[in-house]
Amino acid sequence: MSMVWCKNCKTVVWAFDHTSDDVRGIMNLLQLVCPNCGSRRTFDGISSTDWEEMKQCARERQLDWKPSGDNTLYPADFLDRYVDWLSSL
Repeated sequence: MSMVWCKNCKTVVWAFDHTSDDVRGIMNLLQLVCPNCGSRRTFDGISSTDWEEMKQCARERQLDWKPSGDNTLYPADFLDRYVDWLSSL
């Protein structure tokens, strides 16, 4: 299981029951924006074996628990906006 939060707005943006990739690292590497505050490269995270452990970690760090309910992380038009941003570089 993985949990990712934005260090800028202190919000959990991803919590999912997989362990195959470093989601936090990928999000920072691709300079994805926080869906809550728009910051780039501000993600941190943990891996765990238990949902309650992740929620406890969020409480201890005083993080808002707002992970994507459908694990898509971003709205449907995000990809178009991201491609436009990449094109502007």
